[in-house]
Amino acid sequence: MKTVQKIGISVLFSSLIAIWHTFFFNVRVNSRMVLQPWLLQQGFIPYSHIGDEHTPLLPLVLSWLSPLFNNDALLTARVAHGALIWLIIAACIWVVFAKTGHWGAIACGAYFFALSSRLGFWAMWYDLAIVPIFLAAFFIITSKRISFSMQLLLIGLLSGIGFLIKQHALVIFVIVPITLVAQPRGTKDTWDRYIKPLTLSVIGILIPILIYLLYYFSLTNDWYAIWYWVILFNLVGEYNDLGAKAPSLQEIRTILPVFIMIIPFTLKTIGYTRAKKKSDVTGLAERWWLLLMIMLSAIMLYPRYSTMHWATMLPFLAIASGIACAELLFATTENRGQIYQQWGIYLAIVGMLWIGSGLLNYGSAYRNREMRTLIEYDTLPELAKLITDTTPLENIVLFPDDEGVGNLYYLLKKLPPRFWIMNYPWFRNDYEINQWLIEIETAQPAQVIYFTSRNPQLYPEMNDYILERYKTVYVIEWNGQVVEIKERNPTTTSEN
Repeated sequence: MKTVQKIGISVLFSSLIAIWHTFFFNVRVNSRMVLQPWLLQQGFIPYSHIGDEHTPLLPLVLSWLSPLFNNDALLTARVAHGALIWLIIAACIWVVFAKTGHWGAIACGAYFFALSSRLGFWAMWYDLAIVPIFLAAFFIITSKRISFSMQLLLIGLLSGIGFLIKQHALVIFVIVPITLVAQPRGTKDTWDRYIKPLTLSVIGILIPILIYLLYYFSLTNDWYAIWYWVILFNLVGEYNDLGAKAPSLQEIRTILPVFIMIIPFTLKTIGYTRAKKKSDVTGLAERWWLLLMIMLSAIMLYPRYSTMHWATMLPFLAIASGIACAELLFATTENRGQIYQQWGIYLAIVGMLWIGSGLLNYGSAYRNREMRTLIEYDTLPELAKLITDTTPLENIVLFPDDEGVGNLYYLLKKLPPRFWIMNYPWFRNDYEINQWLIEIETAQPAQVIYFTSRNPQLYPEMNDYILERYKTVYVIEWNGQVVEIKERNPTTTSEN
């Protein structure tokens, strides 16, 4: 097939799916993706002023891109979301095209068509943003044009960039170089075979991390903040206990059809490996690397299960499924009945199971486009209007603050106190609470937007501070919740 045709089909599938995600499907754009980049633009420094257990690159990139979109943080997040989906799907379809031709590419696109809106691509989140890193790693380690030493260096670089997006990317740095080095090669020299390649990988990962650290320390000397949030919180914090969530049996049953073509792909790979003439099997190493990337990306599902964490694994599942579907048609046989059977299975899976269910899903999304929701954002403009119609605002603080209400700061164009942290059970140890109390005492917000329905009593130190110093002056009903506007008691004096 001509290159133009390959590009055309890749762009057609990826554009269709990206457009539907952008304009018709529900999309999650919470305060990590809207408010946090906006705060960075206003001079907030990661970790010193923003309590966040994630590494910082994604919000930073969104803040750098925002001027291109008239400093509209919501539009920036939505465009980035659509662009990531388009890029990922186009790259995957192109890969399957190169390996199997148009029938495999169609199957790969159909897989995304059916499943992307349910598995990961519905959220603008770290798991989606890190997919290009995982895909690039796969392309590099399966490329025959890149030297072994350069592969190790590039894998290190990608791991460093990936780590700055989400810490889970370290699995690439740990597993991939070791696997590459362990493979048989001509040299037996310890330096050339082990030490030099692994050293190049370490140099690669350090480059982006050191560049970010130089940038960070040019803004602040608060080394403990970055150490605490990036390392300590994730290793010994309470998130792994209080925030962990395993999938339910129903969620597991729902996911099983995703692997319908992964089983034959895996079995065929094992069969090829056992074949006496392994050299006759084209792409055997690539198949094993693909299975390894599926397993490595599964770490994204830990420790808090959600379908949005499937975003990193989905592209590799799509590639493997596309190849497996094409292989249904590759089997050579002179039996006409068997040929019909092979085509029947292909059409049943690709046509009915994936394209058929996708058409129903996309059609429903289009018919109900007026009901389409920007999750954790769409209900907040109404609340912002209710508040501004009720009273003029000075400096404010939201309490409790979480992903469902945090974007209210952005809509009101009001900055939080100089330490913004969301209120979840895993964000309430002494370090986090003391930072918040110090900054709120320094800022002394004139008003508190107090969400009585969001369990403020779970955070007694913070709640007591507010109840002792603020009184309720207005009560608003919003989205089935009671929201109080509290103003600072004029008789309260600063403890400082």
